Amino acid sequence: MAKHGKLTALVATCALLGFGCTGTVGAPDTNGGSTPAGGGPGGGPRPPGGGGPGPIGPGGAPTGPDAPGPAVFHRLSRTEYNNTVRDLLGDNTRPADKFASDQESAKSGYATGGTVAEVDASNLYEAATTLATNAMAHLADLLPCKSLPAAAADQDACAKQFIAQFGKRAYRRPLTADETAGLTAFYTQSKAAADFPNAVRLVISAMLLSPQFLYRWEVDSTKAPVRENNLIRYNSYEMASRLSYLIWASMPDDAAFALADGNKISTPDQIEAEARRLLKDPKAKVAIGDFFTQWLGLTDLRSVAKDTSIYPSFTPDLANSMVAETAAFTAASVIDGDGKLGTVFTSNKSFVDTNLAKVYGLTVASPTPTATDLGAQRGGILTQAAFLTQHASPGESNPVRRGKIIAERVACVEVPSPPDNVPDPKPPAPNLSVRDRFSEHDTNPCATACHSVFDPIGFTFGNYDGIGAYQTMDGGKVIDASGSIKIDGGTKAVNNAIELGTALAGSQDVANCMTKQFLRYALKRHEGAGDEASLSAISTAFAGKQNNLRELIVALTKTRAFTHRKQSDGEVLP
Repeated sequence: MAKHGKLTALVATCALLGFGCTGTVGAPDTNGGSTPAGGGPGGGPRPPGGGGPGPIGPGGAPTGPDAPGPAVFHRLSRTEYNNTVRDLLGDNTRPADKFASDQESAKSGYATGGTVAEVDASNLYEAATTLATNAMAHLADLLPCKSLPAAAADQDACAKQFIAQFGKRAYRRPLTADETAGLTAFYTQSKAAADFPNAVRLVISAMLLSPQFLYRWEVDSTKAPVRENNLIRYNSYEMASRLSYLIWASMPDDAAFALADGNKISTPDQIEAEARRLLKDPKAKVAIGDFFTQWLGLTDLRSVAKDTSIYPSFTPDLANSMVAETAAFTAASVIDGDGKLGTVFTSNKSFVDTNLAKVYGLTVASPTPTATDLGAQRGGILTQAAFLTQHASPGESNPVRRGKIIAERVACVEVPSPPDNVPDPKPPAPNLSVRDRFSEHDTNPCATACHSVFDPIGFTFGNYDGIGAYQTMDGGKVIDASGSIKIDGGTKAVNNAIELGTALAGSQDVANCMTKQFLRYALKRHEGAGDEASLSAISTAFAGKQNNLRELIVALTKTRAFTHRKQSDGEVLP
């Protein structure tokens, strides 16, 4: 089917089921979502976060340090889509790997699925139809009747149960009467033109194409939303989804749905218990890897450009090994290990396969990541090959890129945009080291403002080349890896990247930045003035547990920023 045909089919399917496939709901978000006009019911005591939501501002919107902003209406990211169809259908084919790249949501620095252009509609249609076809091989496992009924009446009864049960899982909450009627009518029409299994296949495909599946905004429109001081608190189904996508990057499981059925993901204690349950599941490792990959900008490492005459060993397979190391390292540190932020910045215990071992100068006889001691040359995630390769030039290291990502993402330093007239550093030359060239570049008056922040951090990584291999000489000189970073109200001098990691591990600024980064990842938006109390609550809990990242996540889930939203522009509440 041509692209136009697929787009027409997608829109026609949505129209038949009474769904709106295009447009935005609420105030538009030009960076990957919108703020929906709608809400869900809730109930139970108010979660902690620093007091009441503050006075009521213009239009009835609460203001103050504990008045969180609107929720961002956004499409499932590629990781979320792959994980969701894995858990919904038992399908591990990762169809979203073929989707267009995700885009940044609400300037948060974290990804969500992009707006649906024609090519995206084509990819979504292909994925839905293929997934539904794949499901036919184990259809009996998905059906509530556990077998394919022969009699027409039995088929219809099974389909009715299937629409309710599978639909609840696909939409992450019970279906409305209109949704049930639309899907039932679609099944009836499909069965008139095909047999029972294929009618169910088409229903599965239709659900996978619906915005209720594709977008993260579960609304039970059969009930009025619960208002608390002009804020809207998420109901138990919405909380089940918010928790599972934060901690698993996937849909809720049957245990979560059972809790939501009884409205038992509502109180702070219930929310904490569910968060801790999810953190104990192996699926939490995938989401932790997703967070750290996005945090350090490693999502597109496989497509990074390298000069093959300088780095002939850099291949897609090696890039995959690098990403696999960081994912395994962060999962082991945060989920299986002590969970401490300091471990992430300082541990030289990692997971290396045969490909990556060659870059590290080690011998590992395993094609899969294996627990390995990296020795004294490395310590923490910032000395791993994925970070060093991503933030380098095609043919050499790059202190500016490495320093910039650390300043902005690790220390949350607000750096102004550079002027248009900043010249490039001198090109590589036999007797000039990278440090020599960039140090001279920093003397340009137009470069001083930014580079005085970035470069002293980046210089500490001088011992690592453009793909992370360790080096001691550059430009005919012994490498000087000394540098500094401005944190905690002063300038911390360090001799190399290992010492930098230790400084970051003990920094309060870095710990505070990490709370912001996790909140941005969770909310898919940048924090605002109304999130101040929530950030303070998270930081206090984080510090009280020796900067344990698992405790940070649990504390985040109980804040008002996570459990509440403000009324959207144009939203009318009863």
